[in-house]
Amino acid sequence: MRVLLDEPPFWFHDLGNCLHDCLAVLLLARGFDPVGALGAVWQFHHDPAQVRGEEFYHPAPRPTLGETMFPFHPVRARWVHPADGAAGWDGLRQSLRASRLAIAAVDNFHMPIRPAFGDVHAAHLVVVWGYDDDTGEAYVLEPTPPLYRGPIPIADFLRARGSGNEARPATRDYFFAGPRIAHRWIDVEFTGPPPVTDTAWVAGVIRSNVDGFRDPAPTPTGRGGLDGLRHWLGDIGDRARGGDAETATGALGELYGVGWAAQGAAALHADFLRAAGRRLGRDELAQAGRQVDRLANEWTALRVFGAHGSTGKPGVTEQLGPRSRRLLAGVEEALDRLDATAAALVPEPAVAGAAR
Repeated sequence: MRVLLDEPPFWFHDLGNCLHDCLAVLLLARGFDPVGALGAVWQFHHDPAQVRGEEFYHPAPRPTLGETMFPFHPVRARWVHPADGAAGWDGLRQSLRASRLAIAAVDNFHMPIRPAFGDVHAAHLVVVWGYDDDTGEAYVLEPTPPLYRGPIPIADFLRARGSGNEARPATRDYFFAGPRIAHRWIDVEFTGPPPVTDTAWVAGVIRSNVDGFRDPAPTPTGRGGLDGLRHWLGDIGDRARGGDAETATGALGELYGVGWAAQGAAALHADFLRAAGRRLGRDELAQAGRQVDRLANEWTALRVFGAHGSTGKPGVTEQLGPRSRRLLAGVEEALDRLDATAAALVPEPAVAGAAR
């Protein structure tokens, strides 16, 4: 059997990770603005029980991936955890037969289109857009550089999907090896058209995000908002300074991995604000976007700092406190700016309940 959907469009963000890139491809293929959908929500949540050493790790304060990443858009997305490889491959094929692109977790060690092929194990995501049983090929889009759009042997693809993602010292990515791939994939469904993104809608989105940082909704585990970010950075510092070498390097490595989701969210929200400012002719949105963009770049410095520290570089842990305080102060300033921006766009009674 052969199922081949239209070639999916390419999309990539230099501060996002493979989860952002792959979801954006599916959004773009359905006529959604990726920045408008992915960048609308800006939040922070940390639950130690959720953290995994995967490039596509994303905190989940809500029950599903879609509710977490698309609270303002009619997009459902959920992780599928098949019992075995056959079930995982059947699920992907069913999605394609229903004319729906899918996102598959893979181990780059077994992906002939990745530089890590045959070298190091690392968890990653690709978009799947077809298969051909006669030629034994699966069709994938790799939006994270190096770009690839085309067939790979199904045998390689299935090995990558079922990999244990081994963390042996000689053949592992330092940050994204360890958790099994386990044939996981992301099922995405669009349940309606994009919302009308007028001034009232944008103001409601901003107020919802600010409320989420200042007064986050309670979750069964973990902490959210500005308090959650402050607690997590403090915990990283405590573990880096007070633990043994393994604990310290693990904490700083977490700063690199977990920080990627936070960095991507800030960068995309900055783009969202600036794009909305251009579209609506509101300079205050562009100014708020520039302020959030500075935070995205603060995350770059903090993540690289964590990466160097996690490999045993001396003299780094004492710098964590000042860097963390600078980031936290920047978030507070950005929230004040966003609060004022929403008020300038539409007085609060006019947008009460517009987005929450």
